[in-house]
Amino acid sequence: MESLLLKEKDLGFFPDWERIFERRAPIYLEIGMGNGEFSIWLAQNNPHISVIGVDVSKEILKKAERKVNKANLENLRIVRIEGAKALCKLFNSQSLKTVYMNFPDPWPKKSHKERRIINDAFCYLLGDRLEIEGHFIMATDSLDYANYTIDIFEKIGIFKPLWGKSMINDFPEYYKTKYARKWISIGLPIYYIGYKKVETIEMPLWIKDFYPLLKLKKEEIIMPYIIMELKEDLKIEEILKILPKGIYGKDNKIINYISFYSKENEILIDTVVVEGSLKQRFFISLYLNDHKLKISIHEATDPDPTYGVHESMAIIFSCLHKRFNELKILQNTCKKEIVEKFLKY
Repeated sequence: MESLLLKEKDLGFFPDWERIFERRAPIYLEIGMGNGEFSIWLAQNNPHISVIGVDVSKEILKKAERKVNKANLENLRIVRIEGAKALCKLFNSQSLKTVYMNFPDPWPKKSHKERRIINDAFCYLLGDRLEIEGHFIMATDSLDYANYTIDIFEKIGIFKPLWGKSMINDFPEYYKTKYARKWISIGLPIYYIGYKKVETIEMPLWIKDFYPLLKLKKEEIIMPYIIMELKEDLKIEEILKILPKGIYGKDNKIINYISFYSKENEILIDTVVVEGSLKQRFFISLYLNDHKLKISIHEATDPDPTYGVHESMAIIFSCLHKRFNELKILQNTCKKEIVEKFLKY
């Protein structure tokens, strides 16, 4: 039996879910699917819908994959990906009928609340991805998180409470997950938050700074590389000496060249790029063959090709360009405007 776990790398940006499910149907998404029992229940009891479950934890998703494959439901697929990233990358505007979140981490400490998945930016993003009349339902055991969520949704203003009020404690028809059953068994309450989208929304520009994947147009989604010709006879050790090291911060981006590894004809740079809420770590490869030098993302890593990833390569190229006047570009998929910007510095 083919696994129902889909790989983020294979899906790419904005996959064709009608092709994947081999039919057109309303799409229901569970963010933070845990062991998979809620998504399975949802798909089993609603054969007319398509259900997608996502979770960022590799270990948790292994357990979910076993359950999902055993259930073998044609209308259910799962993906290992963080929830907000899934909304940015896997779904177009107004493509989701309902989004569920069951017991997201409440991060109760005051200093940790910025780690919560729900915030102003998430609410705008969710509002864009939901259809008109689409629903958002969350279950939590944290009253603080429940009230915090309600405050954000009511502030955005494109949602209305699903049940005439924003929160209920009694929701008998809602499936009780393992966590919910344990909580109920010791006599503690569960808080259900529900909203319906009633208006279209235009996302403010700052949302795209917070979620940089939103800046990528489909035709721009290409991994950057630069192939250049060097007139001088060089050894890899000479190139290593002039490469940028440390942290570069500009335009709300942080690029950190952490460490360097070299062998006879290649340098690997352990690189971290932080843009808004997105942090990516990957290796940049500089491969020298005769007089040709290729800067690219090493095949062992697979970052999303955001503007920051392009900039991390443009900075390296600019350092080489300053040192080697007769350098000639043979091929380049790095964004031209980014390369030109760093050549001016």
